[in-house]
Amino acid sequence: MTALFEEILYGGSDNIGDPNSVFVWLSDSPELNEQTRLKIESKSDKIRVRDLVTVDSNFDAEYLEGGRIYFINTQKLGSDKLLTTKSDTRQYTIWETLTNTAKRIPKQFYVVIDEAHRGTYTSAQAENKAQSIMQKFIKGSEEDGLCIMPLVIGVTATPQRFDNLIAGTTSTVQKVIVPPEQVRESGLLKDRIIIHYPDIQLGADMTMFKGAVENLPPMLNLIM
Repeated sequence: MTALFEEILYGGSDNIGDPNSVFVWLSDSPELNEQTRLKIESKSDKIRVRDLVTVDSNFDAEYLEGGRIYFINTQKLGSDKLLTTKSDTRQYTIWETLTNTAKRIPKQFYVVIDEAHRGTYTSAQAENKAQSIMQKFIKGSEEDGLCIMPLVIGVTATPQRFDNLIAGTTSTVQKVIVPPEQVRESGLLKDRIIIHYPDIQLGADMTMFKGAVENLPPMLNLIM
């Protein structure tokens, strides 16, 4: 994804870059967003740190600025959250900001939905709420004043879940399959995991962890 951002912004062997392009990276976890932001920062020698923007509750703008990657998580987008309501200190809701940007530069605006977090929810209710918010970006939300985002990129290791997310839309869907071998070569997918724990003075948590690991199937190839 970092390489894709660089090619869109700065060009490559087959295309001319567009430095005014805007990206929104959406997940439901602020920790995952921060991990992704740091990963992009460490892997790119072209994207400036100041152009990696975490959207917090104080964010207020008519449009998103060109050349930047914005990180938003669904936890800040509930109806009771500051980003989604106007106040004496907020002129635009985040929904208005997104709609204004999409209508202003529809061919230069990219929304990335990161589904790598799926399965980490503490309840089915939390998962349904996050999915409902993500669907607003794909299907729009007249109630919130959010238009359908012109281009959505789904990043997922569980395609069926993302297929469910986009079910019922009339949008054109183009799938890009990344073979596991390429992911493994990049270092993102490990063949082996090394876990170390002390031999003495194990606390209760570590004792339980050790027992759980020892009961894992041998095929996981863990080295203790």
